[in-house]
Amino acid sequence: MDEAPDSNAGYFYGRTLREYQSMFGLDLEALRGKRVLDVASGPASFAAEAADLDIEVVCCDPRYALDPVELRADGERGIEFTRLAYEHFPAPLSKRFYTDIDDTIAHGQRALDHFAADFEQHRNGRYIAASLPEIPLPSRSFDLVLCANFLILYADISPGIGVPALDYPFHLSAVEELLRLARGPVRLRPSHGIFGEPHPYADRLRVDLAGQGHQTRFVDTEYELTELTRPLLQIQPGAIRPG
Repeated sequence: MDEAPDSNAGYFYGRTLREYQSMFGLDLEALRGKRVLDVASGPASFAAEAADLDIEVVCCDPRYALDPVELRADGERGIEFTRLAYEHFPAPLSKRFYTDIDDTIAHGQRALDHFAADFEQHRNGRYIAASLPEIPLPSRSFDLVLCANFLILYADISPGIGVPALDYPFHLSAVEELLRLARGPVRLRPSHGIFGEPHPYADRLRVDLAGQGHQTRFVDTEYELTELTRPLLQIQPGAIRPG
C-alpha cells in the first residue's frame, strides 16, 4: 500500500505479485497452503494472483470500506499521482527492477485492473476494511505478515510526507499488533530513508522489540526503488507473547 493512514491523506497505489515477490523476498513455492496477511495493501493484485498458487492472502486497508467504483477511481488517481511523484523524485530511480517510469506505472495499472475485478468478487472475504494499530483478526493466525509503504515511509518525521499521527508510539503499537497476528515472521519495508540512511524509528523498534524477546534483522532483497532502498526489516516473534 502506498497511502497515509485512514485520514485518507496520501495516495492509493498497488503492486503485482511479481513486485511483492521481489520486495519481500518471497518463496512462492514454500508459501503454498499457507496464510499471509498483507496490511495497508491498497489496490494490489497480490491476493488475487496468490490465490491461483494456493496461497491464502488476506488484505487489510481502510479504503476497502468504499464501494468498487470509488475504489477504482481512487486507484486511477493514485497512478497519476505516482507518475508525477516519480518524475520529481529527489533520488535517482534504480533500473534494477523497473526499466523506467512508464514500466513502473504499467505495473501499477496491471495491479489495479486485477485488484478491481477481484475485489468485486471477494470484498467480503479476502479484503477487510481495517487499519493499524487495531486489526480485528484472531491472534497468531498467519504464517507471514507483510506491510509495505506505510510505516516508516509516512512517519511524522519524514520530510514533506510525514503524517503527525504516525509518531513513534504509533509505530511501536502497530508492529506489536502485527506480531500479535503472526505465527511466523513479520516483514516491513521500507526500513531506511530514500537515500539509504538509517531511519531512527527502525533502530528504536529493533531495540524495543528485542527487549520484548523478538528477533530483528535487516534483510537485503532484489527489489529497489532507488539504489539504496533494498533492505526490509524482518521481525521473528518471540516464543512468549501476550494474546
